[in-house]
Amino acid sequence: MIDSDTLCRFRDEAEKEERETKQTGGFTEPLQQGARKRYRTTTPPVELNSEEEWIYENDSSYKSSASE
Repeated sequence: MIDSDTLCRFRDEAEKEERETKQTGGFTEPLQQGARKRYRTTTPPVELNSEEEWIYENDSSYKSSASE
């Protein structure tokens, strides 16, 4: 079991790290010397069949980007 002082200290440290990460633009791990990045291929767009289109068109909770 963790006492309240320890828990608060952990929370304060985590919040401090979060602020620092946001200020620096996020966490990035440096590549090893000589390493090269592989770029992933682009994902093809999803094509819906007519039944799937009908479901999305009639779903009141779904908002397409065209309606925004």
